[in-house]
Amino acid sequence: MSSKVSQLEKLKLDTAYFDELRRKSEKERVRRQAGAKKLKEEHKQKRLQREQQLKLEQQRREEKQRRQAKVSVEVTLSLKKVIDHLTKVKDLVPLDVIFKQLGCKGSKQKLLELLRKSPYAEVKEGTKPLLVKYKSKYDISSKTELEAFMTKLWRQPLGVDVVHGVSYDDVADSYKGCEEDIADLVSKGRFYVVVNPKTQKKQLFYPDSAPLPAKPLDNALLQLWNEDKCEADKLDDLLRAEGIRPATRVFKWRSVARAGKTQKKKVAKKREYRARNLTNVHMPELFQSKQPETFN
Repeated sequence: MSSKVSQLEKLKLDTAYFDELRRKSEKERVRRQAGAKKLKEEHKQKRLQREQQLKLEQQRREEKQRRQAKVSVEVTLSLKKVIDHLTKVKDLVPLDVIFKQLGCKGSKQKLLELLRKSPYAEVKEGTKPLLVKYKSKYDISSKTELEAFMTKLWRQPLGVDVVHGVSYDDVADSYKGCEEDIADLVSKGRFYVVVNPKTQKKQLFYPDSAPLPAKPLDNALLQLWNEDKCEADKLDDLLRAEGIRPATRVFKWRSVARAGKTQKKKVAKKREYRARNLTNVHMPELFQSKQPETFN
């Protein structure tokens, strides 16, 4: 024990040994500080690089959006010009011609894509040069087709959710000169124009009394009809013999049933009074008197 204490005392007295330890410790501390500082600088440089890259990426996106916005605005304005021109002309026109004539700007391909998606334009594919046309709500191109369209609406069966009238503006927008044809047909009594008092919008109707276009009968069919005659009572039997089911005369039997049916006057039934739950059973003198047979 004494030898160990003596050695420790010698080390304490040896200042060179402690100076060496301090020097090594200071050197290690400086090395660690330099390493930490270097690592911190590296992290800082990486962070600055990431921020710079994000900033450049943001600038590139903004520049791309500005270019796209500029192109989209030009193409949108060009689309409006083309639609307005097609609405006025209402005929097939070459896209290249009106693109130059109207002074359109932007990409012609993007304009063509928008025209294909537009509900107001029709693009004729497979034609050279490429043709475009105004697309109306109804496919009507002449006065004859207009009458056929209105007759088809008039012939639709009742009992379903069918509106026989049609918007005047939608029909008049079908082809050039359609309004003049409608006015002519209205003056002849073929069509009716009714104005809605609430919305002030015009509705076009086909009158019920308007004569349908007559079709000539075949002479052979007419001769066959005149030659073959049968009694009305035997018509159903003859149809069944040929394998044809006769049509049921619904309206006839309905009218007969309604004529023979008499409405009976309903008489109000008197309600019978029946006591279900008796109260005050402990006082029987209350129930000695006669109870009412009916309850009004």
